Amino acid sequence: MEETKKRRIEVNRLAAVAKLEQRQGLKKRHCEEAVLVPARKRALGLFYGATMTEEAVDWSLGSCLNGGAISEVHGEAGTGKSILAATVAAYGLRASRRGVVLFVETKGPHTHLKCVSVASSFLPAHDVKARVMSTSALDVERFLAICARDVPHVNAKTAKVALVVVDSIADLMRQGNDKQERQDNRRRILKAIKACSKNNNIPFFLVNQVVSTSFGEGGKRGRVVAANDDLMTEFTTRFLLTRRHDNDTILRRIVVTTAPDDENGDSSACANFEITNAGVRPLTSSYDGTETT
Repeated sequence: MEETKKRRIEVNRLAAVAKLEQRQGLKKRHCEEAVLVPARKRALGLFYGATMTEEAVDWSLGSCLNGGAISEVHGEAGTGKSILAATVAAYGLRASRRGVVLFVETKGPHTHLKCVSVASSFLPAHDVKARVMSTSALDVERFLAICARDVPHVNAKTAKVALVVVDSIADLMRQGNDKQERQDNRRRILKAIKACSKNNNIPFFLVNQVVSTSFGEGGKRGRVVAANDDLMTEFTTRFLLTRRHDNDTILRRIVVTTAPDDENGDSSACANFEITNAGVRPLTSSYDGTETT
């Protein structure tokens, strides 16, 4: 009788343990799946209440903050690539409340300082300075270490990383003693970005450059070609920035592109903008700021 009772208790104990392990396993699996689910797509809020084409640009900019998204902006010098990245990061701070943005800079601390300036126009300055982080990557190996070690550490130990801005990705991809080494570096860089973004559910915003501009008959300007264009086509969203002079006015435009063929500026998702002390603003904005170059 006593032996039967002990056997029954042991059977019940094993059944309870198995049930608990099953629940823990399901919970763990659900958590892992939740990490891989990108954040709900939302508009950035930059072109709020604007035209339909400008709102389309706003939604595309908002998708840059989705978990696991990788976005790229390119254009000629002076079109506003860095200030756009700083503005997107500033809006990312506002959307994440307690998250941080991390800038990986190859030319100096300019972009993250712009972000601090833009974000301070609508968030407390002391809070902004604590949530904007920066590091330098002067060579490929340092950048790979940042993706493999530094970004996950900040994300896990310090705070949630709302966005990683790399300015500029072209500076890293052109490094190498010969063509084969440069190609290998490019693959390693993109592989590291994809792995870091996917494994940590962190969005990346890459500032790219233009390597050449073709000219057609009569010296007319042709299609603008981005650096490493063939490697950039698989990213979530790509933006082309252009500018032209109209008398004494600088007219800047942002075009949403998803393939190189769209980069001729004919995309319906486009918007005109200006650069002010508060970052990128719609050209029709009532903001009374000074135009900067």
